[in-house]
Amino acid sequence: MNKLRPTIPIANWKVALNIEESQKVQNQESVPAFNCDCESCEHWRKMYEKVLPEGILLELKRLGINLDTPSDAYEHGSGEDGRHFRIIFHIVGRILSGPEAYRCEQQIDSSVLNYQVTRETPYFSIVVLPYAESYDKGPIYEKSKKGELITIDMRLSIP
Repeated sequence: MNKLRPTIPIANWKVALNIEESQKVQNQESVPAFNCDCESCEHWRKMYEKVLPEGILLELKRLGINLDTPSDAYEHGSGEDGRHFRIIFHIVGRILSGPEAYRCEQQIDSSVLNYQVTRETPYFSIVVLPYAESYDKGPIYEKSKKGELITIDMRLSIP
């Protein structure tokens, strides 16, 4: 039986979620952070409840995402506001509305992911896009009537 929640907001997007199918793509062996216990992943697990914007945290939980097991997680530097992380999760469903996944960056004459900044300090941004439009490795899932694989990609600073 498909358990489809008609509309769940996640930042500036609205997603129709297939709960059962989404559970199948959580913590698959095919994802880069599968069973990872590196220091960065441990830091994420220890800090996410403290650093995610409250609304985003609630929305991710409503989506049934196990926040302890991202598909991918890595640090990409640090600054005055903390360590800079990229955290990626996947769900199954349909994106009903929201900003375009990519925008044209004139300075480099290229398209870049259209992260939506929801908080400046400590920094947090997010983009939601069909996995088929992503260049990152994700779980194995065949698009069907049950939905398509969706990437939730976040960049944030963690103290």
